[in-house]
Amino acid sequence: MERDCSFSILAGGRAQRMRAGMDEGSRASGFASSGDLDKCLLRVGDETILERILCRFSATDYVARALNANGDLARFSTIAREHDLSLFCDDDPPSRMGPLAGLLASMRWAHCSGAEWLLTVSGDCPFLPKDLYARLRARQRSSGALIVCARSNLREHPTIGLWSTSLCADLSSSLFSRDIRKIDRWTSGHRLASEDWGEFSIGDPFFNVNDASDLSRANSLARTNFQ
Repeated sequence: MERDCSFSILAGGRAQRMRAGMDEGSRASGFASSGDLDKCLLRVGDETILERILCRFSATDYVARALNANGDLARFSTIAREHDLSLFCDDDPPSRMGPLAGLLASMRWAHCSGAEWLLTVSGDCPFLPKDLYARLRARQRSSGALIVCARSNLREHPTIGLWSTSLCADLSSSLFSRDIRKIDRWTSGHRLASEDWGEFSIGDPFFNVNDASDLSRANSLARTNFQ
């Protein structure tokens, strides 16, 4: 694998649906000091979602790895040391500018790390495919696209993708000068491709944990050794 890509986990969301559906006892392990819920710290099987993601994307394959979250990042300090993980917040967290803010912060970090490409994944996806980078990069090479996003079950996954760090300045201008907040609105202005993993009746590798019922389903899948 070529080491020209950095890897960032986007975990800056507020997890409002998850928070609303959890009882007081089960909330404690995932709540940040800001009152937001860290879905990446919820457990699926014997590991947190964050640990499951890190195991799938080895540090030796990337220029650097990072976690993008908000609030006091000290809550991630132990796992960051164990996994050589950089930590940073969105560039403008008080405004809650959505996933594009996390993408921009990650892209700036990746550019500073010397990477030409950035691979991003959502911090609430416990079953991501281990060949994600390889397939996205192959699609990028065949298409010449500057952005390649994953697709499954007839649906794009806009926060799971490969991004050219050359787009950093354009993304910053779009977010702060043109007030573009939706990922698909921004990506539509660039050379975009998608890599399709197909359709799944159960066990979509891009299944994400949005609420308490999703967490229960993820744990059921983990018990079947779904990877």
